[in-house]
Order: sequence, then C-alpha cells, then structure tokens
Amino acid sequence: MIRLVVSDLVRQSRVWLGVLFVIIATGFVGAITAALLETGSVHGGAVQEGLSSTASAVIMFTVITALVVLGSAANLTISLQLRTYVLWQLVGVRPALVGVVVLAQLGIVGLVGAFVGCLLALPVFPSLFVWVFREWPDMQGISVHLGGVSILIVTVAIGVVVLLGGLRSARRAARTPPIEALRDAEPPRMRMGWLRIVLTVATVGAVVALVLNLDGGASMSTFSGQAVLLTPLIAAVFAAAGPLLFPLVLRAWTAAIPARASATWLLARNSARYRLSRSNAAIGPLMVAIALAGVSTRPRRRRPQRRPRAPEAMPGSPSPPRGS
Repeated sequence: MIRLVVSDLVRQSRVWLGVLFVIIATGFVGAITAALLETGSVHGGAVQEGLSSTASAVIMFTVITALVVLGSAANLTISLQLRTYVLWQLVGVRPALVGVVVLAQLGIVGLVGAFVGCLLALPVFPSLFVWVFREWPDMQGISVHLGGVSILIVTVAIGVVVLLGGLRSARRAARTPPIEALRDAEPPRMRMGWLRIVLTVATVGAVVALVLNLDGGASMSTFSGQAVLLTPLIAAVFAAAGPLLFPLVLRAWTAAIPARASATWLLARNSARYRLSRSNAAIGPLMVAIALAGVSTRPRRRRPQRRPRAPEAMPGSPSPPRGS
C-alpha cells in the first residue's frame, strides 16, 4: 500500500501541487503565530501580553482561512482524481483500501507541506519580528524563539485540518461504484458537511456576539479595534455557507436574463451550474483573501492631539501676562 500511495502521489504531482502550496503558506503563518506565543512565554511580562494579543488576532484569521481554504482545496484535489480512484477498484483494490490510500495521501501532503512552511518561517521570523515591532519599546533587542515542540504542534494541527477537510471526498472516492469509470465523472454536488455546519454556526455566533459587543457603549479605541474583525467574520460566514448560498446567488442573477435570449447564454449558464462545486473551491478562498486584504490595508485615523489646558486662576490672584 505504501508503494501505491507514494507512486500515485509522484505520478499525480501536478494535481497535488495546488493544495501543497496552500498548506505550505498555512504552515508558514502557523509557525509565525507559534513563534510569537513562544517568544512571549519566554520573556513574560509586557512582552508576553503584547505578543499574546497579536497572536490571538493572527490565530483568528488563520483558523477561519485554513478551515475554508484547506477544506475546499483538498476536496477539489480528490474530485479531480476521482476517475483514477474508481479505476483502482477495477484492478482489484478494495473500496475500503481506496479510502485509506486517499487519506494517507492527504496526510502525507498535509504533514510535508506544514513542515516545509515551518522551516521557511525559521529564517524569516527574526527579520519579520524586528520590522513589525520596530515601534514597540518593550520589543527592542529581545531574543525570538521557535522550538521543535512548536513546529511539531503546528505540523500536526495542520495535518489534522487537511484530513478533516478531505474526509468527505475520501469517503466518496471509496463508495463510488466501478461503473462510474465507464463514463465521464460528474462534479460532486455541493452539500453542507458537518464540518461546514459547525463552522457556519460558530462564525454566525461570533458575528452576532461582536455586533452586540460593539453596541454596548465601548470606548472609541476598543470599538475601532474590534470593528476590524467584523469584515473577515462576515466573509467567513459566506464562505462556510457557500454550498447553500452560492447556488441561490447563481440562480438569482442568471434569472435576470431569460434563457431564450441566446443559445450561448443558455449553455454558459448550465455549464456554470454543472460545475458550481469546483467554482466553490475558488470563490471561498478568494473571498476570504479579499476580506483579509481589505482589513490589513484599511487606513487608520489618527486621533487629534489635545493641547493641555492652562490652569485656571484662583479668585483674587493676578492674571498671568499674555506673552507667557
């Protein structure tokens, strides 16, 4: 089985390169976050407080993006190779073994990609730390840390997320009958798995809690700091609920032009509906990326500095001269 897993990965390497690059990027960001937490725990005090708050924001954005992007990329990668997995059953490979092989391939790609991303973060993190915290007095001249335990935790966590994201597609590859190899495989239907349901409920709850908190009379600095999280959370809701929302959106805007208007339009609309599941794998990550980029590039308003008021004169005391 090991030979089958490795040889198929090598032969289908072009198909796996897309999800591998996404996993490498996720491992890089995860290693940076782990390095912030580890550096803060080593130094403690104000350093730990500042780095923990920064790492919390990075973790929130990374988790949302990783669950949406990695799951969509893993499902699309397996769907593109579904015909190959079905052909295995014709040569005697048991359906249960097909599912095990697919999960093994996902695990190998997830662990290797996450580990490579962590290795890329090792030489970059010191310079990145100095550049990001160059205006923080408490962060000047401190040593940065990223140990093997942190790298191991990040690698295993990303590998588990990749496996969970591709679990449904692996089951579909194992349960597809061999007769499917005799005709063109249909793209998988968009369905809400239990992972997406949990993610949708969690993000909707986070948006509601954040809106109620912003309406609670918080200070201006707290309001502006928490309001930044609202845009990526809303984007995460739409991305997580994509299997329910995207077909409705496609049906709504295509209904504005009647099908009899053009034969080309009719074919294009039916083709888009037919392959909507593959479009979902690109729409969700792109939407989250645009939301995160918009938050990171949003200009911050500077609060005007107030001039100190002159002390009021006591009754009966002489007024100070105008030139003073």
